[in-house]
Amino acid sequence: MVATTLKQLSDEYYLINDIKFPDSYGNIDHIVLGPNGIFVIETKNYTGEIICNGDKWIRRYTNGWSYENYDIGSPSKQVKRNAWKIKELIEMAKILDKPIWVEGIVVFTNPDVDLNIEAPTVPILKLDELYYYIKNKGMEIKFSREEIKKIGKIILDNAT
Repeated sequence: MVATTLKQLSDEYYLINDIKFPDSYGNIDHIVLGPNGIFVIETKNYTGEIICNGDKWIRRYTNGWSYENYDIGSPSKQVKRNAWKIKELIEMAKILDKPIWVEGIVVFTNPDVDLNIEAPTVPILKLDELYYYIKNKGMEIKFSREEIKKIGKIILDNAT
C-alpha cells in the first residue's frame, strides 16, 4: 500500500522498497530519494489504539472491562537507526559536497488504527498523509537528478 501511494510522486523521485544490508538485521521498508530530500519510511499495519510518547510505544487492548497495555518496541527508534544507516552510507561514499539529512517517518497503513501521539521524535503519519507530506516537505538541501541517481546507486550497491 505504501509503495502504491508513493508511486504517485513524480518521476523526480526514486523509490527503493524492502532493502537489506549485510551488516544489519531486519530491513528498511521504503526509501524515497527526491529533489527535496531523502526519506526512510517504517511501515506498520496495526489496528486498535497505539500510544506513542517520545520513543516509547504501547498498544492498548480492551477486554471489555479493562485496558491492557503491551510494549510494541519503538518504530521511531527503528526508523531513526535506518535513517542514520543511509546517511552514513552516503557520507562514506563521498559522492556529494553538501551536508546530508535523512528523515525517518513512521507510517500506519491500517485505517482502523487510533493514534495517540505525544512528543514524537519523528513524523508519524497515516497512509493518506504520506504522499502530501513528502511532496510538500521543504528542505534547505536540494538534490539534482544526477545526485539522486548517485545516492540510489550507492544504496543498491551496498544492499544484499
